[in-house]
Amino acid sequence: MCRMDNDMLKGFWLLSNSDEIMDRHNILVLQDRERSDFKATKLWEPGSQIDESLELVYWLETGTIDKLWTFDYLPGTASCPVVTERMKNALEECIPASDVGFRKCDVFDRQGNSMEAYTTFPKNCRRCVDRDASDADWFIPSLKPDRIMITKSRHIIWAEENFSELNIVRVREYMPSIIVSNIVKETFERINSKGLSFSRKGKIPL
Repeated sequence: MCRMDNDMLKGFWLLSNSDEIMDRHNILVLQDRERSDFKATKLWEPGSQIDESLELVYWLETGTIDKLWTFDYLPGTASCPVVTERMKNALEECIPASDVGFRKCDVFDRQGNSMEAYTTFPKNCRRCVDRDASDADWFIPSLKPDRIMITKSRHIIWAEENFSELNIVRVREYMPSIIVSNIVKETFERINSKGLSFSRKGKIPL
């Protein structure tokens, strides 16, 4: 077991290398809305009560399952990462079950071949951005002003005190984004995970 890391001051954006993989390998994974029982984005909201019997299904818009097996973090699924069992096991080493969840899912290609994977979601969603110190454009919904969100970012300063005890967290101000701690990054690098990258740039990867 790896040690738990509470130093989110060294946090990273968790990114899918979908553009690079599409260009080099012609592979892209999308949710199959017709065969899925719910939208994966419902997992963005912590505490969502989604029956375990409801299924998520994904399909390869381009590429084949044989090529997809070479990646641990499936391209095109950054906001709700779909990962292999190997990567799921690595996450479970570093992150307690109270902080991250997994739902088994199937991925199909156009030839009818399939592979089993896991949709991954942080169980915590926090205000991660220091609004006063950051340079960004904001949208404040009139009916739900507490759901303030970023529409464009130029330089982001994190409010580390809001999530310093976590190793994975969804960014409340921009829900598709996920931040992970340095120890999570090191764990993925140790097992040489394919299909993901990390960024410490001072802007949200919109």
